[in-house]
Amino acid sequence: MNLSVIFHGDWEVYAHRDPVSGKRELLQEHIVRCEKYRIRISQERKLLKIEENFLTKLGLDKDDFAGKLVKEMIDAVILFHDLGKGTPAFQKNKMGNPNTIPTKYWGDDSSHSFLSAFLYLDFYLYEIKNGFNKVEKEQKKALIALAWELSYVIAKHHSNFESMEAYLKNFQLKAEELQRKWKEEPVPGFSQLRYFYEIPIAKNINQYFMCRKAFGRTENDIVHYFFIRLEYSILVACDYYATTEFNSGFEMDCFGKADASKFREIYERSHLMESIRKYGKESYPRKKWDGKEKINILRNELFLEAEENLKAAEEDSIYFVEAPTGSGKSNLALNLSLKFLEHADKVFEIYPFNTLAEQNRHTLETIFGKTEAINDIAVVNSLTPIRGRGNVEEDPEKYYKEALLDRQFLNYPFILSSHVTFFRTLFGTGKEDIMSFFQLLNSVVVLDEIQSYRNAIWTEIMIFLNSCAGLMNMKIIIMSATLPDLSQLVDGKCNVVKLIRNPEKYTLHPTFANRVICNYELLQEEITLDRLRRHVLENMQLREKSGAKILITFIKKQTAYDFFHRMKEALGEQSEWQLKLLTGDDSIYERESILKPIRENVWKKVILISTQIVEAGVDIDMDIGYKDISKLDSEEQFLGRIARSGIKNGIPGIVYFFNFDQAEKIYRDDYRMEKSLTLGNEEMRTVLKEKRFQTYYEQVMHYLKEMKNRKTSEEGLEYFFSESLKKLDFLKIQKRMELIEEDCWHVDIILCRKLVMEDGTEKDGRKIWEHYKELLSDYQMDYSEKKVKLSECQSDLNLFRYQIKRNIQIPYNEMIGELYCVYDGEQYFQDEKIDREKLEGDHMYFIDL
Repeated sequence: MNLSVIFHGDWEVYAHRDPVSGKRELLQEHIVRCEKYRIRISQERKLLKIEENFLTKLGLDKDDFAGKLVKEMIDAVILFHDLGKGTPAFQKNKMGNPNTIPTKYWGDDSSHSFLSAFLYLDFYLYEIKNGFNKVEKEQKKALIALAWELSYVIAKHHSNFESMEAYLKNFQLKAEELQRKWKEEPVPGFSQLRYFYEIPIAKNINQYFMCRKAFGRTENDIVHYFFIRLEYSILVACDYYATTEFNSGFEMDCFGKADASKFREIYERSHLMESIRKYGKESYPRKKWDGKEKINILRNELFLEAEENLKAAEEDSIYFVEAPTGSGKSNLALNLSLKFLEHADKVFEIYPFNTLAEQNRHTLETIFGKTEAINDIAVVNSLTPIRGRGNVEEDPEKYYKEALLDRQFLNYPFILSSHVTFFRTLFGTGKEDIMSFFQLLNSVVVLDEIQSYRNAIWTEIMIFLNSCAGLMNMKIIIMSATLPDLSQLVDGKCNVVKLIRNPEKYTLHPTFANRVICNYELLQEEITLDRLRRHVLENMQLREKSGAKILITFIKKQTAYDFFHRMKEALGEQSEWQLKLLTGDDSIYERESILKPIRENVWKKVILISTQIVEAGVDIDMDIGYKDISKLDSEEQFLGRIARSGIKNGIPGIVYFFNFDQAEKIYRDDYRMEKSLTLGNEEMRTVLKEKRFQTYYEQVMHYLKEMKNRKTSEEGLEYFFSESLKKLDFLKIQKRMELIEEDCWHVDIILCRKLVMEDGTEKDGRKIWEHYKELLSDYQMDYSEKKVKLSECQSDLNLFRYQIKRNIQIPYNEMIGELYCVYDGEQYFQDEKIDREKLEGDHMYFIDL
């Protein structure tokens, strides 16, 4: 379809004006640019095939009248998205267009998105009505619903999502006014209304709700949900790329598709892979097991079994990998990802914490070195600065614009990110959350440690992931040492392929199972911190000559601080033992200064006191552990930090469990905190020893199913799907699917001081703060350059950033937004460790956990 079908004026209508040069872009030129990028994305990412998946799920055949009309409706979103800019007010006020025609009714309103959506609906509801004799009744309902939902995409392409119901209420108010004005005087150059000229607006809105209710199945509602997100992200991407091209002449020609051969060739030549391939040819599968196999043999067997099982299930979508800590899951997942990448477009590796993404980037650097492949791997989170391609000195404008677009739309072939970032892409309502959704097309997604998600939404996670994977042609690999069979929660509606058929073959092998002894003697008494200190000191005496690395983990941060001070007092100043404290209070700099010497075995005698931040994925190998009990899968994660590489010198690791803080009060909504499911129950100790986690998770699933089957409860599945999903209430869906409850009761504070980095360079917090202020106040700098430089500056500021409770008495020197800055941050540190008592004496209180 061409613009002339809607607009008949013989004067120029503009879409954009460069604020510096005054150069203007014709609306038709902008549409052509947008369509060019849609074609490019479609060709690179097989978009047409994906959209046909959606149509099929909605009962529409791509080759009949209804299917062809929907495809036209999808394509026309770009044509209509800026039509509202044709009003005299927009042309005069925004574009400085000298050809505007005076009007009586159209006033001075320069907004355009809603009017564009209104015109889109007027055109296509008319087409649907006229084509009624060519479509079945159910098809007509689907067409009407999709027309309204695509109008929502147009109306929101400059804003965040809300609920469909709120949009429709707003539509009725605004559309009735538009209808009245259009009857009196159409916008100059536009045709008279076709559908909304006589038909009452309220009647049409009710018609939409009736059409949506006609599709009773949850699966159908999820299709509509993801369809809107996909078409929104495509429109916004094309709009951004086209506008950038007009403003700067920079033409985007790459959307993050990976070159599989580039990765695979380097990977297969690595020393690790050559060793595995040699084992595969000579020894796999191992016919007899004597229980004395070394850890690398088990890793090889596990790796090759998963690869072999994948070959028989390449057409499926969701895969489970359950394997013990230290068994090489990261390398196994990389191999599976690269296998899929031969027919996919890109890889997402998703981790529980931002620090794990950075950690795995370093691991990938050891494999891909300084090759071109490593440049295709990007860490995407709030801690990592935006990176560009090429040399900034050669073409600064192109460098910064390309870098910002790459980050906004995730134009990277291989992405390392966090669970929170990934779930915002799936369920967030902010424009920045949704605009990169199309990058999930034909992707491979590795989800690490899925059991760390709130178990109250495990069922919803599986339902959404299963649907999204099928619709978007995704491959999802879910892996963990303690992996619940989440497919049980969806009553067989989700087919999951287990790539390790018998996990116990590995988890119960002596090399893994016997490397750590669990000791429960401290659970037999009412523990005090002084009693715990005496126990630790006794173990230190036994290891005085050989040394040991001792890890002590508490649930509450304050308890960790209290015990740290008790141990510090007991050791005195002359002790050879390194005493360290690691909590969520620590900055990135402090965290790494503690963990790096432990990883590299610099300290032979070390006691690390921590909160549970060390449980999942922190790459340290300790000899003795103490842990305040909480969830059983957390206990297994903790065991993975002890004797991580196996038994040393014939001495296994040992972990002492105790019960000090009441974990059930902290994890109030977690069904895993039922007393019968913790180590307070003898049966669970057996489960932990024998690694029978499915027995444990069966009981957890029972609790979850009971809750989900409560039809009238807001926690129940039926209520959520009927009240939130069917009504497309995006805000409620986002709230339901949050992995971490938003904490509105803390603020960030910058404690300025000077830090010496590993390479000997100095970072001065005060200078970085001043540079941050300069960037914010520079209104002449190009937007893209400013965003990239701010991300670099914020990455440096994170070295000095801490979270504290909100308190109006904070003794700060400056504040920008809700970011506080203290110039003399050094006063709050003692022996390179933050002085919590001094901070709290000045009314700055850390958050509790």
